[in-house]
Amino acid sequence: MRGYIVGVSVISLIFGGLLSVTHAGGLFGEGGLIGGDIGNFLDREVEQPITTPFVQSTTIGVTTGVGIVVGGVLGAPLEGAYVGEHVGQTINERAAGKSPPIGRPAVHGASGTPAAKVSFVVTNNAKYAIKIKFFSSNRKVVWPSSNTSFDLKDRLSHDIKIHCDAGEQICYGAYYSDFSQYWGRGLSGVENCSGCCQICSNTYLTVNLVD
Repeated sequence: MRGYIVGVSVISLIFGGLLSVTHAGGLFGEGGLIGGDIGNFLDREVEQPITTPFVQSTTIGVTTGVGIVVGGVLGAPLEGAYVGEHVGQTINERAAGKSPPIGRPAVHGASGTPAAKVSFVVTNNAKYAIKIKFFSSNRKVVWPSSNTSFDLKDRLSHDIKIHCDAGEQICYGAYYSDFSQYWGRGLSGVENCSGCCQICSNTYLTVNLVD
C-alpha cells in the first residue's frame, strides 16, 4: 500500500504545482505575479471566487481518478479512489500553507471550513452492475469526479468515505451504464430524491440499491 500511495502522490505533484501558485501568493494581488490595482481587482473578482475553487476541485478529481486506475490494477478501485482523494486534499492543504500527512484527511475542507467525512455503506442488490457518484448540495463538487464513478459490480457492502466540508449535504446518484434506471440524484446530480442525502459530520448512510 505504501508504494501505491507514493505512486498516486508522484503523479499528482504536477497539479500541486499549479495549485501552489494559486494559493502561495496567487496569480494576482499582493504577493502574486500581477499586483497593483488591476491585480487586486482580479484577485478579488476572479481568482478567489473562481480560479482557486476550480483548481482545488480539479486537483481532487484528477488524483481520485488516478487512484481509481491504480487501484483497479491492484483489484481495489474503491480503496484507490479513497487514497487518491486524500492525496488531492493534502495537495490543496499544503498549497494553502498547511501540512497534513499524505493519505490522511485534511484539517480543513476545500472551502476553508473544518473538514469532516460521511460514509455511504452501499450494496448493489439490483440485476446489473451500477455506477455511483456523490454530489455536494452546497458546492459544485462531485466525487470521485464529474466524469468518473465508483463501480458496484458485486453484491458486497462497500463503505465509501467522502471527505467534505463539515455541515454540507452530500447526496448519492447511482445509475445503470445504459442509463435505463437511476437511484438518488442520478447521473448528473439533478434528480429529486428522498433519503439519498446525508450531512457531512462524521456520519454514515446505509444504501441498498434494488430494481
